[in-house]
Amino acid sequence: MYINVARPNAWLRWGRAGVRRGVVEMMAAYGQWQGGLERVAGVPRLQILLLHDVRREEESGFSELLRHLQRHYEFVGYSEALRRVHDDRIDRPLMAFSFDDGIKSCARAAEIMERFGAVGCFFVCTSMLNHPSAAVRAEFCRQQLWTPTVEFLNWDQLESLRARGHEIGNHTSGHLRLSMLGEQQMIDEIGEAHWQLRSRLGHCDHFAWPYGQDRDFTPAAGRFVEQLGYRSCASGVRGAVTAVAAGQTVEGSGMIYLRRESVEAGWPLRHIDHFLVRSAWPTNARRAA
Repeated sequence: MYINVARPNAWLRWGRAGVRRGVVEMMAAYGQWQGGLERVAGVPRLQILLLHDVRREEESGFSELLRHLQRHYEFVGYSEALRRVHDDRIDRPLMAFSFDDGIKSCARAAEIMERFGAVGCFFVCTSMLNHPSAAVRAEFCRQQLWTPTVEFLNWDQLESLRARGHEIGNHTSGHLRLSMLGEQQMIDEIGEAHWQLRSRLGHCDHFAWPYGQDRDFTPAAGRFVEQLGYRSCASGVRGAVTAVAAGQTVEGSGMIYLRRESVEAGWPLRHIDHFLVRSAWPTNARRAA
């Protein structure tokens, strides 16, 4: 776990995170005793995992996670998942995969996913693609991602991912909190990334906003994303998509609002199962904010 001591109250947040991990561990252990994902084997739903990277030391754990999920879900691509929602064909447990921020290790994660017949949607911040300055990248990681410095994907890698069946999505240009921006700055953040992706890759169908909570997005941003032609708008709010919940959209627009399950590749499987089971119950499987 990263601890950014440069940010105020970092150690306090770390302590709270430790308490949360302890609570999750107790609940996850109880959930495994009750049967884990088998408890919701009969609940039709779409669940989308949200990851950010898969570090070298997490690769074996990521493979184990995919092997585990493959026993409980049918893997579908991101756009295929949207088609299932549109057509009201969520008739079994479905799993799609997404990655935010465009971190370089996602290229390796894609290779691992391909071994299991899975593809993902990689939401990238275009200002970091092929950026020549190590100092700027380091500052971006510190200020916007709250992590140590990482490397980012480049345009050639995005084109390779597309050629192998993966999808590339818009995660804005500079990973700014859209709800804190003025209208023109919001338009520039989303629009600049949109036109860069369109000009280099031909099309871009999916959007995910930075930081992922409902408070970090606005109806005005939703309307602008819709005007640009996006088919979906993804949050980082936990929850599943079910046939019962079909028809909910982003406030102020006609786009499908997608909840995603934020996990890390290095987490114990029982912790990931805990969140997936909790979101799978029909009463919790909501799509609207």
